Amino acid sequence: MTIETKYNIGDEVWWKEKDNSIHNDFVSAIRIRVFGDNKNIGIQYGVLRKGFDDIYYEWFWDFYSTKEELIKSL
Repeated sequence: MTIETKYNIGDEVWWKEKDNSIHNDFVSAIRIRVFGDNKNIGIQYGVLRKGFDDIYYEWFWDFYSTKEELIKSL
């Protein structure tokens, strides 16, 4: 089985938070989940975030490649 991802480790990505603030960061991890008959594949992308006393991954299903692409989608 070959799985192709839209983004790779190190790619700069953009997203919008629930409060409509725009953020960018770099893909730090990719999580792939294959369900059932291998036809249902879920790909999540992780960026490193800093909490109060730890560092963790925040996972997303999709991003935008550029800030302009994100703004056009609004």
